[in-house]
This record gives sequence, C-alpha cells and structure tokens, in this order.
Amino acid sequence: MSNQLVTQEQYTQAYDLLHENVHSRAFFGKLASYGIVPQTEDEANELFKIAAHLDDADFGEKQASAGNRFSAASHGLEGVYNDTPGAQQQRQAAEYQSVKQAAHELQKHDDIYDAVLTLKLAEAQLAAT
Repeated sequence: MSNQLVTQEQYTQAYDLLHENVHSRAFFGKLASYGIVPQTEDEANELFKIAAHLDDADFGEKQASAGNRFSAASHGLEGVYNDTPGAQQQRQAAEYQSVKQAAHELQKHDDIYDAVLTLKLAEAQLAAT
C-alpha cells in the first residue's frame, strides 16, 4: 500500500472501523463507569454530539456553582490534587498503563492495525502535498 495513494473510500472505511471498534468502545466504556449507558442508537448519537460540543467549548476558569455548597471545596481540592507532582505521576502512570493494555488487546486485530496504517499513510500523503 505504501506506493499507492489512499482513496477517499479507503480512508473512510479505516476511520469508521477505528471509530466503531476503538473510540466508541473507550467513550461508552468511560460513560458506563459513571452509570450512563445509551439505550438506543439515537441516544448514542446524542452523546457523541454532546461530547463534540463539550470538546469544542472553551470553558475558561471553572466557577463554583452558587447553588452547590460543596463545589468550591471540590474545585479547590481538585486544583491542589492536580498540581502535585505525585498526582501528575500517578495520572501519567495510569494513562500509560491504559494505553499499553489497549495496544496489547488491539494488536491482535489485523483489521485495526491495517486501518491505523491506512490513516497514517493518508496523513503522510497530505503532509507531502
């Protein structure tokens, strides 16, 4: 495939495969850990829309809600926790372990491997133009 240009169809198929088998699983797995499980495809699509809007939003500095008596304390502790070197190391270690585990599980799937290569090739071709 390295001598060929990636077609739009190949790109779309690779993207869709990764979205369905990797990104969606991670997204809905995280939501499920909070007890949020879509019951229909429409609900799942709405959750994707919400995530996209939140991803695009610029919230600036978090503000404590006047109606919640615990939010100021929670926000303060979050700031302290997030700023400590130990917390940063713990988050980095947990993230590294998650990525390592996911990579180990996904390496068994040739179709996912091929999809990643297709998208990377398309990215390289785009950068070369």
